[in-house]
Amino acid sequence: MVQYDPKLVDQYVVHLAELSKQQTCIAKEDIYNEFGVLLIKKGATISPSHADKLNQHRLTKGVDEVLALENRLTDGDLLDAVLAFLELHPCFFAIHDKNNFEQALFFLCKAQARNDVLLQKLTVLKAQFAEDFEETLFIAWFSALLAYKQNVPKDEIIAVFTAGLYSNLGLLHIPEAAVQNPKENREAYQTHPIISSLIAKATKRHTNATLLAIMEHHEKPYGDGYPHSKNLERISPLGLLTVTSSTLIELMHILPKEQGKNPGIALPYLRINNSLTPNPAFTTALKCIVVAQLPPIWEGLSINPQEYNDFLLDKALAICQLSACINLLRKLTIVEIGAESVSQLRAQLQRAVALLNSTGFSNLDIIDMLSGTQEDELLSVSEMVEFDLIESDFVNAVRMIRKCLLELIESDALEQSDADQCKEQDAFIASILEELPADTYFHLLKANDNDEAEQQNKQDTKASKAPNKTETVKDSTNEA
Repeated sequence: MVQYDPKLVDQYVVHLAELSKQQTCIAKEDIYNEFGVLLIKKGATISPSHADKLNQHRLTKGVDEVLALENRLTDGDLLDAVLAFLELHPCFFAIHDKNNFEQALFFLCKAQARNDVLLQKLTVLKAQFAEDFEETLFIAWFSALLAYKQNVPKDEIIAVFTAGLYSNLGLLHIPEAAVQNPKENREAYQTHPIISSLIAKATKRHTNATLLAIMEHHEKPYGDGYPHSKNLERISPLGLLTVTSSTLIELMHILPKEQGKNPGIALPYLRINNSLTPNPAFTTALKCIVVAQLPPIWEGLSINPQEYNDFLLDKALAICQLSACINLLRKLTIVEIGAESVSQLRAQLQRAVALLNSTGFSNLDIIDMLSGTQEDELLSVSEMVEFDLIESDFVNAVRMIRKCLLELIESDALEQSDADQCKEQDAFIASILEELPADTYFHLLKANDNDEAEQQNKQDTKASKAPNKTETVKDSTNEA
């Protein structure tokens, strides 16, 4: 069970000590451990050696009560940070402006004025993990915008904005390696929503609805999120708002960096999934994004239409093969088992089938559309992007089906014959997924850009190591 104790010294104090190189962090009073031993005197500037001394001690008071940054964020600084963040990303600012959210944002930041723990931890997050700080601002801003457009009570808008601000603070209390490399440290990284919620709970300032919205921000409507694999029916109303915001962040990571942050990439996902399982947060997000009239997500990219078409066709053919597996899995007796272990599998199978039926894969319409060989027979780039993102959503559902299958096989809940069929289908799915060139064409472009950059770095390194001909001639002359 994940725990958080505000009095227990952990990785957070290390971050405070590192930040003290940029601004002073002092002991506001004499610091004692729980046994009454004086560890640090009042007024001492916290350094890495102090952090080592405090490490793993449990103090008589919370760490944020006894240690203070000289220049922590204020509510005014928070407002400036959010506005600067929005202005840095024109698509975000367009959404903000078109939805008339500026006045509301002012009051939301003002409401945080006395929340010292939140503001101090945000200061540390900004300095130590700048990208995570920006994502925190996005979750807070966009979640509150959704609540505002849904005309919920003012207290709930403040609650979900506050929940967004807390969402990533748990990252400060887990090993830094887990923050820098989540894939290699998945278990540790996925505890951060729980720790973030416990941080808020320890302040005794927030409602259970706020604490839930913090903890749920990485859940997914189909139960493939974390930390508790909740589905749409189990996620709280405010949690649906933070979930939607986090989903947009995840989808925007698909785009190459030079494209900037454009929530328009989420439109196909929001439309399709909202039609399969209506979700009020997705509906509101669609309206907020569409009204801003954002530029196309492919604008400025070097896209070869024929190459894009061929990429989509290869992926569509693979999806048709996967669909046969999905239909077979649905017919197995596993769908009759009532155990909790298969509830997520059922949800993912239903999602995959619904995607097939609603997008044309089930009757090969998309294959026909992509089979044109002449330039005038090709789909528009807009249509290709739509298909690309829908295909990607389906492939993600299949990956989750495979994960559920493996867990089910390991649980011994199946008859031997069914288990054998599941293993056979799992192996087939794995072979198809391995052949896919990339999740989306945008991933392919990013991979190509990375390869080119790596090649250029190698050439630069080689050039820097090569001897300077002029110097070589001079050296030879001197030796002579």
